[in-house]
Amino acid sequence: DPKMASDPATESTFPLILRLLIPTAWIWLPVSSINPLYWSLLLIFFAVFSFYLQPLTMTMVIAVVSGWLTYSYLNRTPAKIAPLDAKVSGKEDGEMLFFIHGWPDTGDLWRRNVPVLAKKYRTVTITWPAFQGRASKLNSWGYSFDEMLECCMLTIKRELEAAGKKQCVIVGHDWGAYLTELLVTKYPDMFKASVIIDVFLGAYKIPRISSVAMFGVCYQYLLIFVFLLDGFPLVGSSIADYMLYGWLKAIKRPTYPYGSRPDAASCYPYFYFHLDA
Repeated sequence: DPKMASDPATESTFPLILRLLIPTAWIWLPVSSINPLYWSLLLIFFAVFSFYLQPLTMTMVIAVVSGWLTYSYLNRTPAKIAPLDAKVSGKEDGEMLFFIHGWPDTGDLWRRNVPVLAKKYRTVTITWPAFQGRASKLNSWGYSFDEMLECCMLTIKRELEAAGKKQCVIVGHDWGAYLTELLVTKYPDMFKASVIIDVFLGAYKIPRISSVAMFGVCYQYLLIFVFLLDGFPLVGSSIADYMLYGWLKAIKRPTYPYGSRPDAASCYPYFYFHLDA
């Protein structure tokens, strides 16, 4: 029946359009305003469907990227273990409070707390390496938690010696809370007390059934992905930053009142947390 016969042009053109559009459809996600969970699920859908439409091309791309990342990681330069830059304020003879922020913040996270506490205490704030823009990136693979642990320990030791003290109170936020617990566990004699804040990200306006999937899986693996992509030559950092800014927009954190907004190079805590788990 001629009416039932398919149009050869449609048969050849429609799959071609799909093969061209689907692998690049994720590009519009960062400029969309959809729910962050659906944002992540659509990204996964586009990736899986791209394999279906372009299996050979996608396999080659994954093989090349994976090979490069593996080679780069195995030949990485270890992070420099040294005290971190710190901002010190407050009473010289006051009890020391040492602050460690989380992602994607900087030491400026405490900008409203420090002026108040400095009237009575000696406050010390630091910023994780590479958290103030790519220009502050000291190591292409960031810092593992063991490396950050030692850097923070040396920083605290330096500040305690400068103040003539033996112990301080340590305050950690988000990933800083995790690092705080590592420090207190390994070097208990250095701390009088510890305070951890914002250990869980809390509730955004997302479906209740998706809370664990959202904060336990989707966003963490997305940030691991953009961190790894950031290390790929030439175009990696630009694409990774674009995806990261889109994600920050999706979770309603598009701008920051700091000197520079976070980029993909700052996502290394997620990578090392899962790598060492």
